[in-house]
Amino acid sequence: MPSPSEIVDRRPQPEQATQQRSVDERITAAVAQAAHPQPFADQRALCGCAVPPFYRLAAMTAADRIVKSADGYHPTLTWL
Repeated sequence: MPSPSEIVDRRPQPEQATQQRSVDERITAAVAQAAHPQPFADQRALCGCAVPPFYRLAAMTAADRIVKSADGYHPTLTWL
Protein backbone atom coordinates (compact mmCIF):
# COMPACT_ATOMS: atom_id res chain seq x y z
CA MET A 1 0.00 0.00 0.00
CA PRO A 2 1.43 3.41 -0.89
CA SER A 3 2.19 5.87 1.86
CA PRO A 4 -0.13 8.92 2.20
CA SER A 5 2.48 11.19 0.63
CA GLU A 6 3.24 8.88 -2.32
CA ILE A 7 1.81 9.79 -5.72
CA VAL A 8 0.17 6.88 -7.50
CA ASP A 9 -0.74 6.99 -11.19
CA ARG A 10 -4.14 5.30 -11.50
CA ARG A 11 -4.73 6.16 -15.15
CA PRO A 12 -5.24 3.11 -17.37
CA GLN A 13 -2.02 1.94 -18.93
CA PRO A 14 -1.97 1.37 -22.74
CA GLU A 15 -2.21 -2.42 -22.40
CA GLN A 16 -5.24 -2.04 -20.12
CA ALA A 17 -6.94 0.29 -22.58
CA THR A 18 -6.62 -2.21 -25.44
CA GLN A 19 -8.04 -4.98 -23.26
CA GLN A 20 -11.14 -2.90 -22.61
CA ARG A 21 -12.25 -2.80 -26.24
CA SER A 22 -15.84 -3.83 -26.76
CA VAL A 23 -16.75 -7.30 -27.94
CA ASP A 24 -18.03 -5.77 -31.21
CA GLU A 25 -14.68 -4.06 -31.79
CA ARG A 26 -12.79 -7.29 -31.16
CA ILE A 27 -15.07 -9.29 -33.47
CA THR A 28 -14.84 -6.64 -36.21
CA ALA A 29 -11.04 -6.51 -35.97
CA ALA A 30 -10.70 -10.31 -35.99
CA VAL A 31 -12.96 -10.70 -39.02
CA ALA A 32 -11.28 -7.83 -40.90
CA GLN A 33 -7.76 -9.15 -40.28
CA ALA A 34 -8.52 -12.72 -41.31
CA ALA A 35 -7.25 -13.81 -44.71
CA HIS A 36 -10.42 -15.83 -45.35
CA PRO A 37 -13.90 -16.26 -43.81
CA GLN A 38 -13.70 -17.46 -40.24
CA PRO A 39 -16.02 -20.16 -38.84
CA PHE A 40 -17.72 -19.46 -35.53
CA ALA A 41 -15.44 -21.99 -33.81
CA ASP A 42 -12.34 -19.96 -34.83
CA GLN A 43 -13.73 -16.67 -33.54
CA ARG A 44 -12.80 -17.55 -29.96
CA ALA A 45 -9.05 -17.40 -30.59
CA LEU A 46 -9.25 -14.54 -33.08
CA CYS A 47 -11.29 -12.05 -31.06
CA GLY A 48 -9.86 -12.81 -27.65
CA CYS A 49 -13.19 -13.79 -26.10
CA ALA A 50 -13.63 -16.96 -24.12
CA VAL A 51 -16.73 -17.52 -26.24
CA PRO A 52 -17.73 -14.91 -28.81
CA PRO A 53 -21.32 -14.04 -27.97
CA PHE A 54 -23.44 -15.54 -30.70
CA TYR A 55 -26.05 -12.83 -30.22
CA ARG A 56 -23.41 -10.17 -31.07
CA LEU A 57 -22.42 -12.01 -34.25
CA ALA A 58 -26.11 -12.23 -35.18
CA ALA A 59 -26.68 -8.53 -34.43
CA MET A 60 -23.61 -7.49 -36.41
CA THR A 61 -24.73 -9.65 -39.33
CA ALA A 62 -28.22 -8.12 -39.19
CA ALA A 63 -26.66 -4.62 -39.17
CA ASP A 64 -24.55 -5.51 -42.26
CA ARG A 65 -21.30 -5.02 -40.33
CA ILE A 66 -20.19 -8.59 -41.09
CA VAL A 67 -21.45 -11.27 -43.47
CA LYS A 68 -22.14 -14.88 -42.60
CA SER A 69 -21.50 -17.32 -45.44
CA ALA A 70 -21.19 -21.09 -45.66
CA ASP A 71 -17.43 -20.67 -45.05
CA GLY A 72 -17.81 -18.43 -42.00
CA TYR A 73 -17.87 -14.73 -41.12
CA HIS A 74 -16.18 -12.02 -43.17
CA PRO A 75 -16.36 -8.21 -43.37
CA THR A 76 -18.86 -6.47 -45.59
CA LEU A 77 -17.43 -4.36 -48.38
CA THR A 78 -18.60 -1.18 -46.64
CA TRP A 79 -16.48 -1.95 -43.54
CA LEU A 80 -13.21 -2.76 -45.35
